[in-house]
Parts: sequence; structure tokens; C-alpha cells
Amino acid sequence: MTLITVVSAKHAPGATTSALVLAAAADPLTAPIVLEGDPAGGDLAARAGTLFDPGMATLFEHARNGGAAEELGLHAHVLPTGVRLVVGLVDPEKVSRYADDAAAVLAPLLQRAGMLAVVDGGRWGSAAGAAWAARSDLVVVAMRPTVDGAEHVAARLPSLRRIARAVRPLAIGDNPLRPADVADILGCPVSFLPSEPATARAVGEGRIGLDALRVTRLFAAAERVLSEISVTGHGPACTGPGTGPGTGTGTGTDRHPARRQPPALSRRLTA
Repeated sequence: MTLITVVSAKHAPGATTSALVLAAAADPLTAPIVLEGDPAGGDLAARAGTLFDPGMATLFEHARNGGAAEELGLHAHVLPTGVRLVVGLVDPEKVSRYADDAAAVLAPLLQRAGMLAVVDGGRWGSAAGAAWAARSDLVVVAMRPTVDGAEHVAARLPSLRRIARAVRPLAIGDNPLRPADVADILGCPVSFLPSEPATARAVGEGRIGLDALRVTRLFAAAERVLSEISVTGHGPACTGPGTGPGTGTGTGTDRHPARRQPPALSRRLTA
């Protein structure tokens, strides 16, 4: 089993879409499943036109009562991409009852199931997101490729490294900074997904099948991300302080100057 939690940095969209696309691009033999673990989420059921039950609440009760790992799929909805989705909570009473304990209860069940599980952890900083991060094999941080976005992630990576086994920043888009430039700021490899709003909406709303998704830049990039993080071994990641300069592996190229490089970035790269 591999458990990946995707969280988003400040002002950064993309955790939900990233989780769905990475699962869709994974080897079907890993039986990928996405869990909407964001306590402030619960949007996917409405977007994709599915019911809220079954979902995280029913799966929580199943796991807490010693339910079989083989029955995990009974609590998921199958999206047109073939990805199984366990939708999140919207009822405030259920959020308060389940959200913070979900990781502790569900992670052992996912371990026994032996599948690739991708958790949408929402904005990092919540208790629920931290609990998932601490139990994950890898935490992917979706971020905007801007100077302030990179600085925000850089300032908070040490606290995330203290609880996570490995961390991988994920730049959503390559403007104004390219992944290699973001990697220079963060001091570790950075992966990349293109900003494709129309495709992202179609994925989040369950309006695109796997065949149609496969011909998009978003899918091709997701396959590269999975190759970079190496789902079986997680590849190079931000595993601790002082990991050295970034490689910009998300672009498949070596370091190169930033597009429209701002003065603040110039000072960081020449310091």
C-alpha cells in the first residue's frame, strides 16, 4: 500500500484535482482510490453528482467496527476515469465527529487493503490534514509557482518535514516561475502539473472519461509526476533540512533562468 496525501499551500488551488489526476494516471493494478479527507471539503459529491452516502462517514464506521479491507470499495463511487472516490463530509455534526480521527482509523484499513490511496487533505495546517500527513508515505504540496508562493512553502516545509516521511512540492503551472526556479528556492526537487482549468473542472465534476483524459497535457504531466516520485519508492523528496539545491525535475530539464525573474528571486538565486 502507498498512501499519498495532497495538500495545498496558501492561495494555491489544485489539491483536489491533483489527487484525482494522479490517481487516474496510476497503474490500474494499484487499484487507486481517492479519499476526500479535507474537513472543509465535501465538494466532490455535488460537483460529480454523486450521493454523500456512502462516503467518508460510512467508511469510518466500517473501519472502526473492524470491517474487512476487501469491502472498502463499497464506500466509494466510481468516476468516469475509473478512479474510486470516497466523498467527504459536509454535515457539520459529522465533520466534528469524524474528521480529526479519520486518518488514525482509516490508515490501518488502507494498509490492509494494499492499494494506492490518494487523500485530498485540503489546505495544509488543519488538524485533519496533519494527521493524514503523519501517516502518509508521501505528502505532495500543491503550490502556485510564484515568488511569494515559493517563499510561503519554504517557510513551512520544516514543520511539515517534522511529521511527514517525505514531502514533494508540486507546482501548478509554470508562470511566472518554472519548476526549476521554484526548486532553487525550496532546495529540493519540484514536480509540475500544467494549469488546464477546463480539464481540471471536467475531472472534478466527473465529466471526462479516461480515454479523453489520456490525450491531455494534464494526464501526461501526472504520469511524469508519478514517475518522479516513484510510487513504490517515492524518489527524491524533501526528506529533511539541508537537502541541497533543487533539480527542477518536474520539467525534465536542468536549471535555467526564471521567466520574468523578479528582483526578490534574483537575490535568492545569487545569494
